[in-house]
Amino acid sequence: MREILDISKIYKSNAETKNFKLIKATWSKESHDFWTPKEPPEFDDLYPLHWIYRKESEQDIGKDYVALVHKQYGTMMSSHASEIISCKDFLDKAYGDILNFGLGLGIVIFPLLDDPTVKSIKIVELDKDLIELISPFIKERDVNNKVSIVHGDAFTYHRELKEKFDTIFFDIWPSLYLKTLIEMEFLHRAYIKNLKTNKSLMMSWCYNDMKKYFIR
Repeated sequence: MREILDISKIYKSNAETKNFKLIKATWSKESHDFWTPKEPPEFDDLYPLHWIYRKESEQDIGKDYVALVHKQYGTMMSSHASEIISCKDFLDKAYGDILNFGLGLGIVIFPLLDDPTVKSIKIVELDKDLIELISPFIKERDVNNKVSIVHGDAFTYHRELKEKFDTIFFDIWPSLYLKTLIEMEFLHRAYIKNLKTNKSLMMSWCYNDMKKYFIR
């Protein structure tokens, strides 16, 4: 697995824009107990990410983390263990020219910037305000000019996209539900034409794990 950078050291201030803000804090036992239930949630269609990675979450107690918070909708993502480990498959395998949907905190982007097996990274993000907030931090570290960030909707961007990629990754959901699998499979079909070869990679956040969890 590529080394994950401690983004609490990258995001040095509690920056914010009109709709978003970054919050730096220390993961406490109280936070762990609140967000990480001892039993799986009763919502049958919810993929219980925090419960699945509850042991890893407990190991984060006392560590600094960064949360991306929407001022209306609350926390969209964070740098907790569950967010990082659940992207392991992509971080292990991504190579070449990469198309990444969803900017988030850039957790999966920073480890790729200095990797010689990665030629380019195109990021498509729906929210312009999020681009305004996060892109300066990525550009500051993108010394090899690998990254381009564009505004677009994953569900329609494929209509005019002609470029081909070695790796395509979808990470656009703040929470995962059974219906998310349907959206992922739609996106996989829509963008298969944008893979370079039959050995190129198409992945979505937690896709394989969700299939195992829901289809039992």
